[in-house]
Amino acid sequence: MESEPSRKKGFLLSDALVIGGITLLGYALAHVYELGYGKATGIPNYLVEVSISKLLFACFAVLLPALGLLSIFYRWYRRGVEAGESSWKVLLLRYWPMAALATAACFIFRFKWAEIAPYLILSVTFAVLTQILALFYAARRTRKPKKIHTKTNNEKSSPSVFDPLIQWFGVGAFWLMIAVGILFVVAYMTGRAESLFQKDYLVLHDQKPYVILRVYGDKAILRGIDRKSHSFTDEIQIRKIGEKNTISFKKEIIGPLSLE
Repeated sequence: MESEPSRKKGFLLSDALVIGGITLLGYALAHVYELGYGKATGIPNYLVEVSISKLLFACFAVLLPALGLLSIFYRWYRRGVEAGESSWKVLLLRYWPMAALATAACFIFRFKWAEIAPYLILSVTFAVLTQILALFYAARRTRKPKKIHTKTNNEKSSPSVFDPLIQWFGVGAFWLMIAVGILFVVAYMTGRAESLFQKDYLVLHDQKPYVILRVYGDKAILRGIDRKSHSFTDEIQIRKIGEKNTISFKKEIIGPLSLE
């Protein structure tokens, strides 16, 4: 019989792993968001940092609600499969990731088709490949002789899922991997969309116009702008913020700014 201290230690260990995993995923989501913003504004990847506020937002406002919704949908799916209603729910399981990605791209980029097109192509390509794999796997199953298997009353019915990816990884793991992948893509899209639709900028009081893009700790990332073409220039500055080196800015509506 397992002792009480060992059970308590295992419980604490599992909780620590869950909290560590959520924190790691939250940090990764926040970092991908910043990479999307940096890609649109020209900030080099090695300058990108993640603040505590963005980490907490990614963990508690994005990751945990998304995993909660995933758990609800997974339970709903399993109940339908075990009740013998698996035909259309298997199709929903197969195609909901692509539909979710395409829908998210439309709303995040506000139906700006030049930005949406790559994600629509990705969704359609993934759907076609998934369907080809499913048909190929079904064809292989029909060529093999069926084995007679008798179920006992105590044996639970397994879900009738024919997709090879789901067969290899399991339904729950498959859902989780796809959902986390979609979250990363959505985080990147959201960071990019922030720059594409940003109108208010802090403009430096200087001879050459610079706007502040990000503040990482005591460092401010600035980029030159061309007011006539409403675009960024090639000039990037990194200025340290301190009491003896005060940077004066004024807020202006000059965006959206493009990266030429």
